[in-house]
Amino acid sequence: MASLCVLVLLVAASSVVQGHENIAAVVSQMGLLEKEINQLKVELNHLKSDVPNKMDILELLLRSDLTERIVSSYIRSQIESFEATVNSHVMSQIKHLKRGYQQMKRQTLRLTRQLGDTVKDKDACEQQREQEGDEAIFIN
Repeated sequence: MASLCVLVLLVAASSVVQGHENIAAVVSQMGLLEKEINQLKVELNHLKSDVPNKMDILELLLRSDLTERIVSSYIRSQIESFEATVNSHVMSQIKHLKRGYQQMKRQTLRLTRQLGDTVKDKDACEQQREQEGDEAIFIN
């Protein structure tokens, strides 16, 4: 843009040096060049304003694509993490229940043995009483 202005000034200066009769033509050319420069400035501004819009659109498209990929990946990882947590909790509860079951089973066996021993002791005591009672009858 600056080189164009320098060119215009050089053309104007050379025309002035050649004579005053060309001044009107030089002024006319300078006016035309100025209009062209202004038109180019307007077009450049349009291009500048258009480029960011296209860049913004591209950026939005890339963001939406990345967001879609990232969100689905994030959701998938959260589901996997949640499943792992639930599985871990369920396995922990199952182990806890198994331990409780084994403990109840041992307690039941122990109580069964104690009850059996108690029944045997009671039977033994009753037999001994009966024998003592029979002996007491024989003694009398």
